[in-house]
Amino acid sequence: MVDSDGNIYFIKRDSIFALCSVTPEGETRWQTNEFVDPYVAFHIDKDGNIYAYGGQNRLLSFDYEGNLRWKREMISGNIATGTNSIIGDSSGRIYFAYGYRYVLGFNQNGEKLFTCELPDLSDGLIMGAITPSQKLIVCGEYQVFCIK
Repeated sequence: MVDSDGNIYFIKRDSIFALCSVTPEGETRWQTNEFVDPYVAFHIDKDGNIYAYGGQNRLLSFDYEGNLRWKREMISGNIATGTNSIIGDSSGRIYFAYGYRYVLGFNQNGEKLFTCELPDLSDGLIMGAITPSQKLIVCGEYQVFCIK
């Protein structure tokens, strides 16, 4: 991912999988000390906050300088994740397709706004898009859902 200043963000495998940022010239800006799941796409919001899945049922948020802002448990219990993604809207809300049946919404402070349980989509749950009227589109391999 690239921000409006040209800084590049990626997940690097070192002693753990960590979120990293480099300048457009390739100089290291920072690297987190928290595990970040490399199979889940992360998101940068309009204010430069970064959201990533930290494994073990945790959503992480880092500031523009790579400092951990917060970490939150998403759902009680151990949920199998697939290859999921995090997206955000223009007002700063964050949405995460989690496991094979949940879509969760959070505000920028990590407060959970909602949990939407869908039918079991063992074929995968993919975060789609946010419409101009703030409807969230998610899909499975053969199904599409619209969440208001």
